[in-house]
Order: sequence, then structure tokens, then C-alpha cells
Amino acid sequence: MSRRTLLSAAMLAALLSAPAASHAQNAATKQYVDVAIADPPKQDGLEITMKNGATFSLVDTRDVVGVTPNGSTLTVGLKFDGVATYRRRGHEWRTVLGINEALTKTPALEEPVKSADAFTIESTYLYFVRPWFGPFARLTLGTPLFRGFDVRPTDTTYSIARVAGTVDTVTSRRLTLTDPFRPLTLKETVGPFARPVSGDRFNLETRIGVGGLQTFADGQLILKDDTATADRVEVQELRDVLQVGVEGSLEMWGSFSDKKISYKVGVGALIPAWNNDIPAAGESKKNPLQLTNLDIGAAISFKVVEWATLDYELKLVRQPQLTDQWQIRNGMMLTLGLGYSRKPPAPPEPAKPAKPAAEAAPAEATPAPAPAPK
Repeated sequence: MSRRTLLSAAMLAALLSAPAASHAQNAATKQYVDVAIADPPKQDGLEITMKNGATFSLVDTRDVVGVTPNGSTLTVGLKFDGVATYRRRGHEWRTVLGINEALTKTPALEEPVKSADAFTIESTYLYFVRPWFGPFARLTLGTPLFRGFDVRPTDTTYSIARVAGTVDTVTSRRLTLTDPFRPLTLKETVGPFARPVSGDRFNLETRIGVGGLQTFADGQLILKDDTATADRVEVQELRDVLQVGVEGSLEMWGSFSDKKISYKVGVGALIPAWNNDIPAAGESKKNPLQLTNLDIGAAISFKVVEWATLDYELKLVRQPQLTDQWQIRNGMMLTLGLGYSRKPPAPPEPAKPAKPAAEAAPAEATPAPAPAPK
């Protein structure tokens, strides 16, 4: 009798614990899926986010120890960031546009000079074969919008080394370095992508594929001053760059505190399997690793109030075939302006099945017959 009682109690305990165990297993599985595999693409339709504003800085110094010369330093600028994303049935087309322009007037120079000039547009098409994986195609364009100068307070001798091997000498206070929309860089990439983590706080996306790079820079100039030669400033003429190879990138982005703090970090590399590099006389041709291009960027934005954000941006670019110098852009700015956001409408809720006619309205009661006359 005791064995039967124990057996019955064990079976009852197993039956009672089965739903709880099943619920715990489902919860663990759901947690694993949410964390390890990206959610499917968001709502179908067009989503647009824009942020535009102006930057302003004014500093005036008079007889301050260690600060010369006396006068006012004024910086004004415009900044625009826009993202448009279209989604439909596993297709996603994302386009990012950025414009950053600034002018600075210092007491050391009679005319204002550019302190920022960048126009970038990046368009990426992704097809989600799985919620976290699929093929992609990407096109990127980057260029300054306006002419670039080197401005000095007094006449300066410039020694310009031409691509043909000759050296020109120019004496002036102002030397034109670049034309509008030059240098202009195009990058194209096709291959697979993976987005293993997706969410509001953290997104991770990696891409690898066949990439091409074209930098149109013929006739443009870049400063390569040698501090050992104080009597002149060395300048190098640039030439076009063409490359085809393997490109890979890794990007992370997200937002916190109800989107009051947002960030983005990205690293990209292009290893050229073919290039149009022509080594200088007496130099050997560089190998693909020596000509590897690197593009590193980071940005963080703090929303101070509805119409003001504090932004920090860092950009490092290495293009050894164009120049052996790192191109670095690093700055913090208070942007005053307004943003715009548009999201696709939520899908309509599925219609509830209609109730049968018999259930929809109760049958009317049959009236009682009138009493017969007496």
C-alpha cells in the first residue's frame, strides 16, 4: 500500500511540475532568441529622421597672458543629419545623408577660413533571407562642397611637388589646395551581411564582400610641410586612386534614456587586390597590406533640450595610395535646431470573424394571440 501511495504521489508531482517546467523552458528559449538573434525588420513602410541646426561660438580676448593676438574668434556652422529607411517584406533600403560646414574668423588672419567641410551620402540595400542574415549592396560618396585654401598671415613660399616629377615654387598669402567637390571618393560593396543583435539600445551589423574605391583627385594639393625647412612650405600634388578588393565593416549603434543619448561606432577596411598605384622612381610597388584603407568613425549625441544637442564626432581615414598621412577630424559642438521624425503607420488589426446571424441578434418573440371577444 505504501509503494502505491508513493508512486501516486510521484506521478502527481510530475504532472503538477510539467507545466511549470515547460513554461521555464519556453522562457529560457525566448530569452535566448531575443538576445542572440536579431528581431525581424521593423514595420513596413517609409521611416524618416532628420536633425538640422546651427553652431555658433564667439571668444574675445584682450591682454590675456599667454594668448595672442588680441581680438575675437568667431565660428559659425551648419549641420544636417538625415536617415531614410524603406522596408517591405524583408527588403530594407537605408540612406544616410550628412552635411557639416563651418567657418572660423581669427584675429591672426584677415579672412575667414574653413574649419569643417564634409558632405557624405551612404545608401545600403539589404535583403533579409533570415531575420538576421542576407545579401547587401552599398554605395558611399564623400566630398567637400567648397574650394579649399591654405591662408597665411604673411607671404609664404610654397614648394609644390608635381606628379610628373617637377617642382613649382609659388609665393603668396593664399594658395588654392582643392576645387569644389574634389577630392571625391566613391565606394561600392556587394556581399553578405549579418545583424546578430538588434534593438533600441544596441545594434550590431557586420558586412563583407567585394569592394571598389575611386578617389578623383587629379591636380589637387595637400600640405606636407617639413619642419626642417623653415623658409618654405612643402605641398604635394595628388592623383586619382582606383582600387578593387575585399572590403569588410563592423558597425554598432543605439540609444539610451528615451533616445536622449545616442551613439554610433564603425570600422571599415578595404584590402585592394588590384590598384593603379605607380611607385616613385627608385621605389618598389607596395603590396595590398601596405595599401589597405581604413575608415574609423565614432559619434555620440546628448539631447540637452528639445531644440539643442551636444555632439561629439571623431573620424579617422587612412588612404595610403592617396597620402601617407592619417586624415583626422575631431570636434565637439552644441547644435541648435529642430528635428523631424516620420514613422510608417501601424498595420490595421485583423478583423474579427463575424458572428452567425442566430448569435448576432436574438430572434424576436412571437406576439401572444389577442383574446377572443366575449
